Amino acid sequence: MTRWTKLTLFALLLAMVLVLAACGGATEPTEEPGETEEPAETEEPAEEPVEHEPVVILQGVDMDNMDPYQGQTLSSTNIHLHVFESLTDRDANMETQPMLATEWGIISDDNRTWEFKLREDVVFQNGDPMNADAVVFSFERLDEMIQAGVDADNHTHAILDMESIVAVDEYTVHLTTNSPNPVVPQIVNSMWILSPNVLADVSFEDATRLAPVGTGPYKLIEWIPDEYVKMEAWEDYRDGAPAVKEIMWRPVPETATRIAEVKAGGSNLIVNVPPDLVDDVNSHSGVEVRTVAGGRRIIIGIGHGRNPRHPALEDKRVRQAMNYAFDAEGMFESLLGGLGEPAGTIVNPPNSNPDIKPYPYDPDMAAELLDEAGWTLNTDTGIREKDGEKLSLVFHTPDGRYIQDRNMAQVIASDLEAVGFEIDLQVVEWSIFISMAANQGAGFGDLHLIGSGTSFTWMDIAFFAAESGSNRVGFENERFEELYAELSQEFDTDRQRELLWELEDIVREEAPCIFTWFQVDIYAASDRLDWQPRADERIRMTEATLR
Repeated sequence: MTRWTKLTLFALLLAMVLVLAACGGATEPTEEPGETEEPAETEEPAEEPVEHEPVVILQGVDMDNMDPYQGQTLSSTNIHLHVFESLTDRDANMETQPMLATEWGIISDDNRTWEFKLREDVVFQNGDPMNADAVVFSFERLDEMIQAGVDADNHTHAILDMESIVAVDEYTVHLTTNSPNPVVPQIVNSMWILSPNVLADVSFEDATRLAPVGTGPYKLIEWIPDEYVKMEAWEDYRDGAPAVKEIMWRPVPETATRIAEVKAGGSNLIVNVPPDLVDDVNSHSGVEVRTVAGGRRIIIGIGHGRNPRHPALEDKRVRQAMNYAFDAEGMFESLLGGLGEPAGTIVNPPNSNPDIKPYPYDPDMAAELLDEAGWTLNTDTGIREKDGEKLSLVFHTPDGRYIQDRNMAQVIASDLEAVGFEIDLQVVEWSIFISMAANQGAGFGDLHLIGSGTSFTWMDIAFFAAESGSNRVGFENERFEELYAELSQEFDTDRQRELLWELEDIVREEAPCIFTWFQVDIYAASDRLDWQPRADERIRMTEATLR
């Protein structure tokens, strides 16, 4: 019996015990009106109300580590954002709002220096002051991590492009970028503010295991890797303690186990409900499916360029053929219940180029392109060859991190095999998979299925910038880099759009990936939890209450 099966049975037994206890309570004799006496001082205190029971959230994978700058997944971010805060934040409509900063703006003629004014009523959970020194320490610490080769948040670091940051006074900082950067207020919402007193003398390695101390509304109480993360509301939080007093985060990769637990009452919220099971979950009393059109791009990365793999993948005709071979509509019907639409770009609407269409399913065109590239079909084996080398690729996929990820990879592998590829599909446990993704995907094979979140700005296109940590395929294109460099410094929104749309055209033509879809996020929640999902996948219990 697996550990998760045991936990599911435990949840069922616990639910039965609670029901029996409730039934037993109903048989107690009641007093007549007017006969109630005042309780004696020695009487046991009343039981805690239901609101103080932990809210149990099941994600597909575990938190990576305690250091928010070394976390590699949204599952980690969902936990960290309850403990740490940033200068700015996104509201439920994905608009940038103040958080630890009260205001900001450009103060230099060259558009490179930003001033941030800080809140003056914020302290860390250990009593340390949150001030300009803490902000400078946090930003410089990430820079030091990158310079030291630590696998940190290099995507944020690359887009921020910071030259320097200085404390002007106790509650004012000046941040200067190497070139004009119009998205500074948006990108700093991923820069968590840390206490220098806690981390200044701690190595980057040790920080992955050190109990975190932030300014956020929850304290992290305990982390048992692969088991659970427990956190409790910080009663001294400046805006008042949140309504949900205790949260238990558990990693449960198996979809069936997550669904069984939420049905049994062993959890209050689960992620990644498969579309074909929505009706089944919704029909269960006390459980409700909640969906939102998310921004996560799911792609099949194709290793080439600066991240070379099989030599065939250097030819864009082969990469285009892979897109033509993918039966997106068939996958949507078989796996996704018709939910969502095929993608032809990695940029989320409304910023994406409306003229870009997904690659159509055309296996004949795929075969024609492969023939043109010199990869001809061996009719005896059904595998294409060139100069004695087989068109044989290794394909890595996680299982449980994204909706139907493993099944989606199997469908795409089958589509590729139908036009003459030989695919070795390898399902990798998430903790190993995410380590393979480090250093721009250095550990991946020829193909990999991966998802990437969004900033809800034109920065989506940074996914394929040469220096981006998300560019795990090795894509490098001279014209792309020229246009991206211009876009990165452009403040005029009309010109931004022109540049972005041309960049999207380049990406579609060069086909550095198989475009699949923008994931529709599907959760299941108990009717005890009053909570609505967000398009950025951030699960915030500060936005939840208990019924």
